[in-house]
Formats: sequence, structure tokens, C-alpha cells
Amino acid sequence: MLDRTPLVDAADDLERHYNARAAVPEHPAIFERWSQASIAARARHKALTDIRYGDGPAMTLDVYRPEGASDCPVLVYLRGGYWQGGSKAMYGFFTDPFVAAGAMVVVPDYDLCPAVRLGAITEEMRTCLVWLGEHLPTLGGDPDHVHLAGHSAGGHLVAEMLATDWPALDPGLPRRYIRSGLAISGLFDLAPLIPTSMNQALRLDTAEAEANSPVLRLPAVPAPLALIAGGDEPGEFHRQNDLLMQAWGLQGMPITRLFSPHTDHFTVVDTLTDPTSPATEWLLHHLQAG
Repeated sequence: MLDRTPLVDAADDLERHYNARAAVPEHPAIFERWSQASIAARARHKALTDIRYGDGPAMTLDVYRPEGASDCPVLVYLRGGYWQGGSKAMYGFFTDPFVAAGAMVVVPDYDLCPAVRLGAITEEMRTCLVWLGEHLPTLGGDPDHVHLAGHSAGGHLVAEMLATDWPALDPGLPRRYIRSGLAISGLFDLAPLIPTSMNQALRLDTAEAEANSPVLRLPAVPAPLALIAGGDEPGEFHRQNDLLMQAWGLQGMPITRLFSPHTDHFTVVDTLTDPTSPATEWLLHHLQAG
């Protein structure tokens, strides 16, 4: 039986573990640095921006691609923000190693809580990936070579996409539509968020938290998955990785645990700019392997 007991149980302690911005007081400077670097990356790669993939107000995506892109492997990056903040405009800064390796990077946006429920965001990402399956060839990408990475809430969304029966959504998509996934500081059991301040916008109750927790469902895509968290992050983020590794590993899911010492909840994402970091090397290996 899966032991889902948090490392701490008091609401104040759960807040301390899960409130990533409070744990990293310098996060505004990090976000500003990401935003400025992303502006430069959009110009450098002549990014295609604000392409609409659905009807929701924020259902748009940006594309970073090599010059003359054709049949490129595709990395879809699902951004964080606790499903309630942030923007895709902040997340072009890490694209250089992947574009240099001949891959296309797609960064979708999505509508935010409390305007929508958390489950609706998952559905928007499924809509995005179905849209990409049809439209990637016109953008220069290979729909048979789609990989995922995501951070925090985006790590949760990576797991949700790997728990999705793609042929049931679109008969034209293969079961292994997603070829690999990397979840960075992901959240896979949402029940511990209920007593925290993050839930003011999410409005999760126990039933909704369980319905949106990938650890309580079976993986549907037999693709390699890597899990990583910042070495300096609170223990609950590491326990979340342990929990998914246990729950899905028992189902035969090929899961790799990566390590990033001396990084926090945000600087762990900076490691994607380094072609030699464990996370980047893992992604590049799978992007290049097919």
C-alpha cells in the first residue's frame, strides 16, 4: 500500500515546505532575470509567439526552433506557477542548448486558478498536445518525436500527460505519443496543499485533490520519466518524487532519479541552460535518441 503520509502534518509546517516563494526570498530577482533572458531568446531564435491552440483566453504557445527547422524533435515545456501565476513569456531563457542540438522547444500557456479549476488546466494541456499532433509538421516539428519537461505545477502536468490515454482522445495519436518526460520539483499528491495558502486560489477539497493526483492513477504512456528536485528544496518536494517513483515504478514505468545539489526550487530550472547538467543531458539524450 502506498504510504502518502507527509513528512510534517501541521498546517504551518506544510506551508513552510510548499510555499516555494517564501522559501526563496530572492525569487523576484530570479523571475526578472528569466524574463529578460527570455526576451533575448525570443529575438535570437526568431520565436513564433502567441500561436493559439484553443479557445481559452490564455491558450496560446510560443515556438523556439532551429533555423530552417524540418522534422525536428520537439520538447514541450510545461511551466510552473502553482497553476495560479506566471506566464510563458518568462520561459524562453533555457532554450539555447536544445535549439543548438536541433530540437524545437514549445512553451504553452494556460488559464489560471481561480478563474478555472485545476483539472481544467490539465485538460488545456491535453488540448495543446492534441493540437500539436496535427500542426507540428507545419511548424517544422516531428509529431512522432514529442518529449515533455515541466517544473513545479508543470511537473504535475508532465505526470498527467503520461497518465493520459492519447488514442482515446484522438485515434490518430499513438499510445506512446509522449516519448519521454522530465518532471522538475513536481507535485504528484495534492492533498498536502489543502491547508496551505496556495489553496486559496486552487480551492481544492479532498475529493478534487485526489482526482488530480497522478500518484493515484496508473501511467498510460510507457515512456522514460526522470524526476529531479533542487538539493536545497524542502523535504516535501523530494518526498513527492519518492512517492511517484514508488507508485509508478511498481507498475513497471521506467523512472530515473536525477540530482541537482545546491539549487533551490527556482535555480534548479536554471540548470537547463547548462548542456552538461544532469537534467539537460537526460533530455538531450532522449531528444536525440528518438
